[in-house]
Amino acid sequence: MSSPRVRLVIILSVVTVAAYAVFASGLWLSKEHPTLAGLETLEWEDVKSRLASGEWVLVDARSERKFANGHLPGAYSLPADAPAEYLSFAVAEWPQDSVVVVYCGSPTCSLAAELANRLQNEAGVRDVRVLVGNYFKHLYRRE
Repeated sequence: MSSPRVRLVIILSVVTVAAYAVFASGLWLSKEHPTLAGLETLEWEDVKSRLASGEWVLVDARSERKFANGHLPGAYSLPADAPAEYLSFAVAEWPQDSVVVVYCGSPTCSLAAELANRLQNEAGVRDVRVLVGNYFKHLYRRE
């Protein structure tokens, strides 16, 4: 049996290698990420004032459980894997012709892009954008 210190070194090594692999493989969700092709991307600073004024709708693409553990202020929960009927139901609740801004939980998460594409293709939302960048520090604040 290995000591706790040895286990910690092993765990940190694995995490470091995994993080390097994410950066090296281009999985980091940047504005140039392939899953974002054709979608407009925004930074948190561009979004928060529009949300406060009610001009835009913010949607969290993560699971309901993750949403319940913390989310950006004012966000709706709409998991990326929700059935198509649920997408239409959710969209009907938002102000008509809203700009919808979708996000997920980490820089490597592609759920926001998946949901944004589904909202356009399955629910007919015309103006969907994806939040990228450094909003993660705001994600786990409780309302």
